[in-house]
Amino acid sequence: MHANLWGPSQVSPHGGNRYFFSIIDDYTTKVWVFLLKTKDQMLERFKTWKTLVENQIDKKIKVLRTDNGLEFRNREFDAFCNSQGILRNKIVRNTPPTKWGG
Repeated sequence: MHANLWGPSQVSPHGGNRYFFSIIDDYTTKVWVFLLKTKDQMLERFKTWKTLVENQIDKKIKVLRTDNGLEFRNREFDAFCNSQGILRNKIVRNTPPTKWGG
């Protein structure tokens, strides 16, 4: 899985949301995009998404690849991933997903 958080948008596209949190499944190329009002909503949205997806496909999320942005480099996010057995791959910021490999 690849995840990225983008924002803040100069224009609020819908309901005051200024951040976009995206997750891409490497295998299926399925994409989820969530609109957030603030960056700090990302972790809770990720937890909710993880539970939903794991229940739907009956498999565990094993690896999460993100850029090295501050939103993904905090103790709470790291602790959650560690507690869930999710291996973290961090790439250089502003590297397009097509360069991340698969």
